[in-house]
Amino acid sequence: MGSSSVLGADLKDLLARTGYPGRTVELLDLDDQIGLITKYGDEARVTLEAAEDSVREYQLVCFCGDPTAAERFAPVVVAAGGTAIDCTSAHNAATDVTLINAEGSPEATGLLAVPQGGTLLLAILGSALGERFANAVATVLLPASELSDAATEELVGQATSMLNFGDSPQDTFGRRLAFDAWPDATPPVGAAAAIRRQLHSLTLPQPALTALRISVFHATAAAVYVPETSIEELRDMLHHGGIRVEVTNSDGEMIDSPTRVAGRPELHACGIRQEAAGSWLWALLDNHLAAAAVALAAIKSRIPLPESAAG
Repeated sequence: MGSSSVLGADLKDLLARTGYPGRTVELLDLDDQIGLITKYGDEARVTLEAAEDSVREYQLVCFCGDPTAAERFAPVVVAAGGTAIDCTSAHNAATDVTLINAEGSPEATGLLAVPQGGTLLLAILGSALGERFANAVATVLLPASELSDAATEELVGQATSMLNFGDSPQDTFGRRLAFDAWPDATPPVGAAAAIRRQLHSLTLPQPALTALRISVFHATAAAVYVPETSIEELRDMLHHGGIRVEVTNSDGEMIDSPTRVAGRPELHACGIRQEAAGSWLWALLDNHLAAAAVALAAIKSRIPLPESAAG
């Protein structure tokens, strides 16, 4: 559900490339996106309308677009005995919801939630750095796309209004984000506290943390200081953790910004430097692709691939 959103499109493409045949997947949405002609792999598909009667029939539903759709339909799916995977963060703070781990939390049932982008970035780093990460200091920069496609559209509107000396829409952020930044204190607890709570739920180390809402559309970034760790040690741990370190794109440009990491599935690290007895690094993650990968892991652990695709 929300197949026309950026995250929905990423998950749809991952499912098709992984080998789930079109007959096992339906693309759902609401309002203006109903009837949209799109593709699933090489197949032309029509986006269907989501409705309470129809979602009861599905074995598993992923929510990738409007958070209000997840709030409305996910309980319906679960009540009918299905699995609901919320990629929108609508249910991340609920105590009766399981946060999906890197293996897809195969034993969990009911309503599952994909951790938010900042949590996914720090979880990957924490898995690579182990206990040293508990003493780390991190500043996570939160993009507009972490909230929803509507948030990125509002940021576009704010930037356009600012450049034309007009009034800025502020429905999603509650204030102007264009050409601005501030420590996130989104109710009820703020992004930093939410990330720490999610890391705790995933039994991962929790660094000292600040979260800033910044005027970036897409991809999560973080500046991280790891004490008592040399550059050589840090590089070695990152490599063993499957993190891309100081790599370049096809144009020979360093992957060193949210713009350049967008569309790349792995966490990227660069800007590694020594300071005192520790080391700094700059980490970047496409938050949509990372969330889609976690959702895919949860799907694969519940709905096996057909033998032809798995082989």
